[in-house]
Amino acid sequence: MPSVTADFLRVAIWCAYQGLQALAARKKARAEIEAERAGRVTIGKMARRLATERRDVLYAGLLMLAGRKGGIRRSIDEAYRRSTRPETLAAVLRALVKLGKEPLKDASPTAQQRRRGSLLTEAFLEESLALARAVEVRGAEAEAVPQPPRVSQADLDLWEISPNSREAHSKHRE
Repeated sequence: MPSVTADFLRVAIWCAYQGLQALAARKKARAEIEAERAGRVTIGKMARRLATERRDVLYAGLLMLAGRKGGIRRSIDEAYRRSTRPETLAAVLRALVKLGKEPLKDASPTAQQRRRGSLLTEAFLEESLALARAVEVRGAEAEAVPQPPRVSQADLDLWEISPNSREAHSKHRE
């Protein structure tokens, strides 16, 4: 085989090495992207679960504080939605917090008696607002499209040296 010279072999080995390096970099990047995405999804699910639990506690607490006041109970029912979509869940938390601030201002003896055993404090409502912001941000992050790997398939094809890949590569260029 007169065409297989030492220089040809050296270049072929170098090309194969470059292809393997590119393939390893692409696999590593894809694994990192998938790990990051899985982490974001897990954090998003945890935030949604915490926000869902907080929404239900707020709802029950507000109904308890409302007592027999039909108009307030109707407002609470209108604000409450069972959706777990991050945007909707955050909006429901905000609406319930807004409704929760009024009973805290009421200085009547009946309102004070209802608040006595309640978890609904100013601090609890502020934590609920922070959770609404968190679920909105974490939900958006969980649904974000991951960035593509830095090494593209075209980069891999460039270094592949099999005859079939050269034909496919040249047809792809045309």
